[in-house]
Amino acid sequence: MLLHTHVVGHPIAHSLSPAILAAAGVGIHCERADVDRGELAAFLAGPGKADRGLSVTMPLKKEAFSICTQVEDLAMRVGAINTIVIEEADTDGDAGAQDEQMIHGSQGAQRTHSYAHGAQAQSSQSGENVQGGANAESSQRGQQIEHSRPSAGRTIYGLNTDVAGIVQAIRETLGEEAAFTNAVILGSGATAGSALAALQDLGQPQTRICSRRRVMDNSVFAVAQRLGVSVEHAPLTDAHEHIEQADIVISTLPAHVADPLAQRLRGLRLPDLAVLDASYNPYPSDLTTAVLAAGGTDIPGYEMLIHQGIEQARIFSGREPDAEAIHAAVRAHIQQRSN
Repeated sequence: MLLHTHVVGHPIAHSLSPAILAAAGVGIHCERADVDRGELAAFLAGPGKADRGLSVTMPLKKEAFSICTQVEDLAMRVGAINTIVIEEADTDGDAGAQDEQMIHGSQGAQRTHSYAHGAQAQSSQSGENVQGGANAESSQRGQQIEHSRPSAGRTIYGLNTDVAGIVQAIRETLGEEAAFTNAVILGSGATAGSALAALQDLGQPQTRICSRRRVMDNSVFAVAQRLGVSVEHAPLTDAHEHIEQADIVISTLPAHVADPLAQRLRGLRLPDLAVLDASYNPYPSDLTTAVLAAGGTDIPGYEMLIHQGIEQARIFSGREPDAEAIHAAVRAHIQQRSN
């Protein structure tokens, strides 16, 4: 049976999710839908929607909480949903076997869910240094799923595969034992929270958040508190000073926002620095080009996209996707764009 999904966000024309899920070879058809901030609930409630799920991109990764009836623990803690799975009840009010397989089918992995019902996890903290409380156990892909299904209607699950995508992209480029001592995250929004959780999985290096403004509620600083990690803040205009001391920089900024920063890195020697720019259109970004010119290492942002998409395909279908075909399809699209 062909599974129908959408990738939603604004803008959306550049999204490679349809190519990824088609190449997966597990019977998923994905269409792009231009859905802007404040429009997600109306889109999902629209006529003719038979989606098995949604791939969620910016600016909807936080808004997605408002439409989910249940949210996994990891997504709650990082404050970002990029994957939505929809379970339709059968005539007896129970989820069908295919839906059951979709949730449990991620390489046999099972996920922990917390009931959210339209409530977004939020937290607040103040000060230049944000110190988390007791260390929260990192959410892994093998946890037991804990949820109750409604007797009728449908259940909408919110999940996060961005963290896994970032971790796997880094390990694929730098090796399974990749570890860091000093990290810089550019930006403080939804993807920044996932980046912070990924760094925690990679050994929890000293981390500085460089952003245009420091908003404590519903931002990466609230995520730090939930994860139990300490981060420091610096203005984005000073980011070059901290990048010179770092061994990894992860940019979660929209395309071209980091271009002025890239100019400030020109002429430096940064052979120990790795860069992952999550904005893969255009590729390479000015930031990536500057780090490469300084002798650093590129962790392509599209590799993050590939690995989070592989995990999405597993979740949607309950089957093992063709990872090699996905890699080939995405790299072909990137090459075509660069030409």
